[in-house]
Amino acid sequence: MTTAIAPTIGRRRIPRDELTRLQTKFVIDHVLTRLGTADGLSEDRPAVPYADRAERLCLSTLAAWALGLTLTENAEIAQCYECTDIVDGALVEEDAGIIRCDRCLHDHAVTPSYNPWTDFYRS
Repeated sequence: MTTAIAPTIGRRRIPRDELTRLQTKFVIDHVLTRLGTADGLSEDRPAVPYADRAERLCLSTLAAWALGLTLTENAEIAQCYECTDIVDGALVEEDAGIIRCDRCLHDHAVTPSYNPWTDFYRS
């Protein structure tokens, strides 16, 4: 018996609660951990180095295919720190090692860092 390979569903985001235990184990515990971006946090030294672009893209493409996720060309699969969704890497931004998707970026107000000397110099 042969099984047909299902085409990607065309989604660029999959909520984590829609994943089965097996999908979660594969994507988060294996793929994202090797890429160094599990749980929305980027590592300084992932198992698959950032310089090894070809292997990172192959691993991302395989995981995206398994989930029915569509990736933008040359984008990796990613996980948002805030909502924990699995998303197309083109929809995320990283700031100080925290990865947020386009939806959560708008919800997370980026405020300038507090400078205690500002009050000191005010007249």
